[in-house]
Amino acid sequence: MEEIIVNSHLAITPSEGFRPMSKEEIKQAYGHDADMVTFIDKKNHRILSLMWQKVNKVILALAGLNAIARNNQKGMASAQAENHYELVDYVFDKVNGFRLAGYRYTYTLQGHPQASLCFAFKYKGYIYTLNCYKPNNGDMEFGEFQETINSLRKIK
Repeated sequence: MEEIIVNSHLAITPSEGFRPMSKEEIKQAYGHDADMVTFIDKKNHRILSLMWQKVNKVILALAGLNAIARNNQKGMASAQAENHYELVDYVFDKVNGFRLAGYRYTYTLQGHPQASLCFAFKYKGYIYTLNCYKPNNGDMEFGEFQETINSLRKIK
């Protein structure tokens, strides 16, 4: 799969089976299409999205990565409360010089159990959020997304 340039600072390459979603598909799925790239594997019902937000440099310097991840988690818990949201655990990783802090959770979408992994990281004045979604069949490992996550690289 071809590498995708994200907001001129990052590049990411989707794993085999994933394809980039169009702006129209993203808007239909998320209700907006701003500041994000999203990949879908329709055959296996998996989605990976990478969103970013420009943040004041002072706030970015003061905001700890763990606090950002916990704040994201609280927001997701609130947004998914009606969908039987359940926090599984907090997770941490390091990929190509990026420190990642996040969490894993389960929820229900249209009656189907789902599992998700969400990571936050900071780079060049932005906070990025990487979300991986898949059907929940009792497996909270996200190895099928690891190749894409590992492809993240700095370009500036």
